[in-house]
Amino acid sequence: MTLVNNQISALQESVYAARSTGVYGGSIPLEARVKSLEHNNSTLSANSFTGILSSSDNSLQQALQKIDQWGAKTANHAVLFGQGSGKQLVSVLPSSNGQLLVGSTNADPTFITPTAGNGLILTSNATTLQYALAAPVSVANGGTGMTTLSTYALLAGGTTSTGVMQSLPSGNSGDILMSNGASALPVWTAPLVQTAMVTLTNAQVRNLGSVPVAIVGAPGAGKVISVINCFVKLNCPTGSSFTGKGDLSLGYAAVAGQEVIKRAFINSSLTDSKNQLSRVYPDSYTGDLYTNSVNLPILLYRSILNKEKDSKEKDFKESLDALGGNIRNDNTITVIISYQVLTI
Repeated sequence: MTLVNNQISALQESVYAARSTGVYGGSIPLEARVKSLEHNNSTLSANSFTGILSSSDNSLQQALQKIDQWGAKTANHAVLFGQGSGKQLVSVLPSSNGQLLVGSTNADPTFITPTAGNGLILTSNATTLQYALAAPVSVANGGTGMTTLSTYALLAGGTTSTGVMQSLPSGNSGDILMSNGASALPVWTAPLVQTAMVTLTNAQVRNLGSVPVAIVGAPGAGKVISVINCFVKLNCPTGSSFTGKGDLSLGYAAVAGQEVIKRAFINSSLTDSKNQLSRVYPDSYTGDLYTNSVNLPILLYRSILNKEKDSKEKDFKESLDALGGNIRNDNTITVIISYQVLTI
């Protein structure tokens, strides 16, 4: 049994050596032979190991010798490749840190150095292989070519097909994006026809005879507001009506000669006890002549209209007392104007 134990120990050492090189050698793996030998100790004879290996068979010794020979020729940390049955293994070492092993059909794998490629940054060493996007990502690689963007701004193409994209400035609320022609960025601009809606409080309506209310603000230097049409609505929720004189007018100023719509809302509608809606257009006779209209707002105010003997309508502004009535103080006026801003 001492001989058997020594043989088992020798075989186990061979297994460990074979494991370290990835080779087991022989037609039956060494580990399987050791297990079979351990399980069949009672059947051992003086000259053979029944079913495992004859004492005169030196194939195991030859296999172990080949393993020793190949190991002596293999560099530290090399990778071994098989070359077919009975042929010596081939070992290959990477030429630098960070290389990758790439397979090839019917050929030995090879070590290659990875490349970053367009728009990528590569970090490669003995312990790391990392790809990251190069910033900024170019247009050619599907990016914008920019590292920061203006908040809420739209993007436009660059000056070339692969040029850095451009960030458009923000427009004003209600602006529309309008083409500025070829080879130019589009611009935000006010729509050709705009709409303004204002609901006057009960107190504002009462005092329109002395305190006008701006429905559209001043458009800016060199510009004038051209009113297209106007809706005026009396909101009378409880049937409690206003009392007093005067019609509601729209104009550049609350003075004679500056009216745009003389009777935007007539007195009978203003003092009615139920909801009223009026749609009106600018006055047009042989032409309206304004003392000034450039960069002025459109005002809503209350005035009295007189008729002279020649039947021509002529407005003049009086400082009218506040409207009375409406004891519930719940009546209001809503004004909606469609208009254009023209550059003069």
